[in-house]
Amino acid sequence: GGWLYSLGQSVPLLFDAASFFVSFLCLFKLRDHVTATAAPPTEGTKRGGLRWYLSQRPLRTLTAYTMCMAATQAMVWAILVVLVVDERGRSATLFGVFSSVTSLGAVAGGLAADRVWSRLGTRVTLASAFGVTSAGYLAAGGTSSLWVAMVCLFVVSSCAPVGNVVTLTMRQRLAPSNMRGEVNNTFRLFVLGSVPLGALLGGAVAAWRDSST
Repeated sequence: GGWLYSLGQSVPLLFDAASFFVSFLCLFKLRDHVTATAAPPTEGTKRGGLRWYLSQRPLRTLTAYTMCMAATQAMVWAILVVLVVDERGRSATLFGVFSSVTSLGAVAGGLAADRVWSRLGTRVTLASAFGVTSAGYLAAGGTSSLWVAMVCLFVVSSCAPVGNVVTLTMRQRLAPSNMRGEVNNTFRLFVLGSVPLGALLGGAVAAWRDSST
């Protein structure tokens, strides 16, 4: 991404748009061979899905946990490029390398998620992922070394897929079979809605910091 940005400010967006178009062409060629139809949702599911979702304490807890993770991640990454490129004077290409290396943490976390969960259990796994994420952000913010920050954010990135595997599996277990789609959509509504709020808060904090120094 940083390398593409160094070629031109619009190049990453054009590249992303092209990748989505290729994906569209691939999906357009798919043929649906499924003949069985799912049972229609009940009237209670249509009218009371959100009310039922909010009445379930485990689902509320999982939602709040994931919203915090998503919002804090958006807070950091919304201003990180400004910090690295503008304030530290590093190149956009170097920031692209920085982002790529830290993103590899997500791959590592995804590969280890099942083993971590089976060994630690649900509560300890989620609490550990949240705690390590908090510690990683604090360590990255407290260092002046870009490389140390990269290692810290690599560790932070590894925690997200671990938490995602646990929360997704728990949602599937907790939701009735005829409400799983609705439960997942409601969950994504709350979580994805927290992302722009986190980014907005991160920008506000950065602006306040600049105005006070």
